[in-house]
Amino acid sequence: MKLSDLTVEVRDRNLARLGLIRPEDLSLELQDVFNNVGTWKLTLPLEHPLAAALRAPGAGLIVTGPDDVLMSGPVTRPEYAATPEDQRGSVVFEGVSDTVILADMLAWPEPSNPDASTQKAGHDIRTGPAETIMHDFVNANCGQYAPAPRRKAGLYMGGSQGRGPTITKAARFPVLGDLLTEIATVANLGFRIVQRGDRIVFETYAVTDRSREIRLDVEAGTLAGQRVTVTPPGVTRVLVAGQGDLEARTIVAVDNDASTAAEADWGRRIERFVDQRQTNDPEELRQAGTEALADAGYTGTSVQAIPVADSSMRLGIDWGMGDRVTVVVGGQEMTSTVTGLLIKADEQGFQAGALIGDPTGLDPDAANRQQAQNTELRVSALERKAEAAPAGARMLELGARKQTDHPSTYPEGESCFYLTNTVSTEGGWDFGGKWGFVTTRKWQGNDVRQWWSMVHSPTSPHQEWVRGGNNSGWGPWRRVAFEDKTPRGIVTIKILEDTPHVGDTRTLVYTHTFTAEAKRVYRVGLRIAFVDGDGTGDSSVRQAKQQAVTSVRWEAGTTITADTGKVVGEFNVPVFNDDPQTAAGLSTDFYINNAPAGPVTLGVTLRTRLPSATYGKVRFLVGTQSELILADEGGAVF
Repeated sequence: MKLSDLTVEVRDRNLARLGLIRPEDLSLELQDVFNNVGTWKLTLPLEHPLAAALRAPGAGLIVTGPDDVLMSGPVTRPEYAATPEDQRGSVVFEGVSDTVILADMLAWPEPSNPDASTQKAGHDIRTGPAETIMHDFVNANCGQYAPAPRRKAGLYMGGSQGRGPTITKAARFPVLGDLLTEIATVANLGFRIVQRGDRIVFETYAVTDRSREIRLDVEAGTLAGQRVTVTPPGVTRVLVAGQGDLEARTIVAVDNDASTAAEADWGRRIERFVDQRQTNDPEELRQAGTEALADAGYTGTSVQAIPVADSSMRLGIDWGMGDRVTVVVGGQEMTSTVTGLLIKADEQGFQAGALIGDPTGLDPDAANRQQAQNTELRVSALERKAEAAPAGARMLELGARKQTDHPSTYPEGESCFYLTNTVSTEGGWDFGGKWGFVTTRKWQGNDVRQWWSMVHSPTSPHQEWVRGGNNSGWGPWRRVAFEDKTPRGIVTIKILEDTPHVGDTRTLVYTHTFTAEAKRVYRVGLRIAFVDGDGTGDSSVRQAKQQAVTSVRWEAGTTITADTGKVVGEFNVPVFNDDPQTAAGLSTDFYINNAPAGPVTLGVTLRTRLPSATYGKVRFLVGTQSELILADEGGAVF
């Protein structure tokens, strides 16, 4: 790459291109980092026509090489300086790559909800090809699918080919860029954000293995210089800890061919403990171990290489960021990834260099920064995990979970949250439109029992539903056969009227329909003031001459006849003369046990025991008041 291959443009905060910086005015240093945030520094005279534009908040640069955009990004700090030799002064602009967007944003558990205080999901869990998941996380948290307050203006998604293995990744407030790095590491993918046209684009690409055709060697004349360090692996055996406590905690050991080979080469077994207490899924635990090995489970090679200007293996054209190349050191070939790109362009000409492998091996400051970053990431991860799964029972926020949220998203122990009628509908619960509490008890291995208990008025029936779950997901909801033995008292009091005289044919004299509940006992009380006869038969002697037969029957539904339904009791009263003043009354109770739920109709029948043509008919006279009483006496008897 030559100075003439480089184009540097100034843009404003709306990504509009304002002008080009001529090569003779360039004083530029650029350092890009693979799957991380790059930096740039540009020095311009104070009087340069684009200096004022660059000092405006949100302004930035677009740096384009011979074939593609090398970097674009905003200014982070303009600094004015003047010296006796340069009394008019100059401005040094420092900036970062647009990939900083991924370092600025977090991956929320419910990215579609812009209110952090009402997140209803424990984790944003996504399963699919690694490249697809990377795009989905970005699009949901700051792309076009993000809610307006979190959406990055002008950010669009580049194409995804669904590359990489199928994985499951759960996010609860990690830095978005760190989350993508973890995914990209196990999938051999690179990512960045650059400006194309009037928009900035999130792009992913496969790491290209050019180690056979790109061999960088000082003796062969393809490198002007190089610095090389070789370091032992950071880890060779990873112990990933899932859920549980002490000896009951799930531990998965992970290694691979590269880590065990490095272990043999250096004669060191290097173990690392990785805390994944938010899950007990074996695949997720193994994936966490694979990510740790991909980051440090191999012999580290750090190379600072300066290609020759007229090399046949041109930096930025034949090989570049993310590619795997071969470096020859003392006759020994070493293969690693291009992790950094350095460009310097000023009045002295153009210089380009590359960092291959782990750059911290050559730069103590970079090593210190990496160590501080790793410490910060580990502390942040512990804070998130502690927040997501604290010990002991606790109340969660309103509608804390959706019905489809995996059992692994619930904290261990007992937890409870409330659902209003609208929140239950929005969360996709089977109890949409109802109020209730969801209580969950979770043990190690994501073994979960969960039940929903309805909030209801004192007069309405109670409902309770239960389901179970584990690493495979949830089983179906099943309703609990809730048994309430408590008597509820009188349901109905019906005031009765006089009946006509009835003979020896069974006659329906009263009916009443009510709504029954299943598995209940109902008492039917019948209170009649007078059971009277007529003048038929011998009335000269004051003695019983007839008998009134009263029965109570019931039928499911809204109709009943004198001969249908189930008889629950019968009561006999002797009848004397046609004289209500001396007639007996009737007071009796009958019981209906375990009628079906729904409408039930009662029937009261009356007839004579003896032939009515000879001994007379009978009737009910209600007097001041007679009643049919229906009462709930409690649970059914089986």
